[in-house]
Formats: sequence, structure tokens, C-alpha cells
Amino acid sequence: MGIIGAIDQEITILRSLIKNCKINSYAGFIFYKGKINNVTVTVVKSGVGKTVSSIATTLLIILFKTDTIINIGSAGRLDIKLNIGDIVISSEVRYHDVNVTTFGYKIGQIPKYPEAFIANSKLVEFSTQCISLLKINFTLGLICTGDSFINNKILITNIKSIFPKAIAVDMESASIGQVCYQFNIPFIIIRCISDFADEESYINFNKFLNIASRQFSLVISTILDKISSI
Repeated sequence: MGIIGAIDQEITILRSLIKNCKINSYAGFIFYKGKINNVTVTVVKSGVGKTVSSIATTLLIILFKTDTIINIGSAGRLDIKLNIGDIVISSEVRYHDVNVTTFGYKIGQIPKYPEAFIANSKLVEFSTQCISLLKINFTLGLICTGDSFINNKILITNIKSIFPKAIAVDMESASIGQVCYQFNIPFIIIRCISDFADEESYINFNKFLNIASRQFSLVISTILDKISSI
């Protein structure tokens, strides 16, 4: 299983849980391989944005023969029912900053690819069951991705006008989903709301990132514990 976080704070807790950790580096990425709760995992910090997260995902699949990908991290809120600390799980992921509609594609659709990249249904079902046991608030739905940190209400309105069912926004999920689609690897996105993607998002992101990291790390640890007991 491969686990991807964009920045150090998003992987620190899980990295500390790895037993018999072996460290490998390739193309500027550092991979931490070992076991968490008796499940073999490889954890990597991808860096921020679509390109580096795509590279990190590809390396996990090719070099480490990863058969499942989980992307963890923080996310900005799009669904107003969500609060900081709530978990969001992907039913699907889409790009909000892609527009090739001139050639007949939908907004967010890469040419020759589907409109959305669908998270693995078994991973979604299993993950939601595990989170329910923790009694943590969570929402399942569409997560949108773009190479921008969303920090004002105009941008939120623009995204929601195109993707009214979107629950959260980030900078990596859809690119990870696209790579997994390419390699036919099951994936899921499990993130925690760190900000409301508004004018205060920078302040809230820095203030609540550690809270978000603890939340999704607890979720992942619980999921791995349940997997090991199957």
C-alpha cells in the first residue's frame, strides 16, 4: 500500500508509526517503507501540486509495486456543512482548472480521459466503516483539484458553479487519481478540512494543519489496523 502526503506535516505521524523502516530515495523523493499495524506500507512526501504528486504516485507504482494508493492531507472546504477537523473521503476526483471545452470535452476533463476519476468502491466502503467506529464527522463526495491554493469566496463560487456537488478542494487528488486510472490501481483520497478556502484560509491552514494531520493519521492507522485483522 502506498500513502502519499504533500508536505512534511502530513506524513510525520504516520512515518513515526512505521516499524522496520527502510528509506529509499529516487528523483528527489524519499520513500519510507515498513509496516504499520502489520500492514506493509510505503509512505512518500510528494510535494505540492499536480505534477509532483503524479510523479510520486508513478514511482510508488513502478518502483515499489504498490497495489493500492491512499492520498492523505488537508483540504479546503466547499460544502458549508463541513467544519475544520471533519474528514472528507473521495467518491470521485476532478480537476477544476482544466478547460478543453473547445474540443467537446467537459470542464475539468483531460482529453481522452473520463470526466472524473472514481475512487475504489471497496476502499470507500471499508474506510467509511472504519471512520464510523471512530465517531469522527465525515462526508463522502467529489473532491476537486487545481494548481492554486483557494483563498477567496469568488474562487469558491466559480468552482461550485461548475461542480455544485463538490465537497472539498486541494492541489493533488485528481492527478493522483489520474495516474491510478492509467495503471488500473485502486485509490482513495482521505483528507481533513483545515480551512474554509476563503480569505482567512492561509491563517486557518497554518493554525489547524496539525489538528487535521492528527485526524487523518488516526483514520489511516485505524484502517490499517482493521486490514491487519482480516
